[in-house]
Amino acid sequence: MALMFNCLAWSMLDFSMNPASCPTNIGPAQRSKRVIAGVLMAVFSLGLAAAFLLLDVSPWIRITLAVPVWFAVLNWFQVRQKTCVYFAAIGKQDQGSGLAPVEDPEVDKQLRRQARMIYVWSTLVTLVVILAFVLLPW
Repeated sequence: MALMFNCLAWSMLDFSMNPASCPTNIGPAQRSKRVIAGVLMAVFSLGLAAAFLLLDVSPWIRITLAVPVWFAVLNWFQVRQKTCVYFAAIGKQDQGSGLAPVEDPEVDKQLRRQARMIYVWSTLVTLVVILAFVLLPW
């Protein structure tokens, strides 16, 4: 129970907690892939946002920026939590030696909780960013 509380508290942006105490399902190679994907999506999002502002597009079209922003934020949270949401959903892990099942049911359950929190926080952060981008008078 303490493991679950500590991991969920960390998942809720309490960065003073040590995420090393949480179970993980991705190793350094998988995290590197997500760092690259997250940076690419963030750069794409910034470029698209700049183009939208320069072209003075409608706020309704600016909402489409939510998709690349969400993927950038999702990748960032997966790297921070060392948890792939897809791997958690299918009960797998890749710590560097290939895809393997998560053997411990408690760890599998915790990884699924962490994945849900990653989805929730990615969506909330994206909503704040997009609302600011759409509603603020640029």
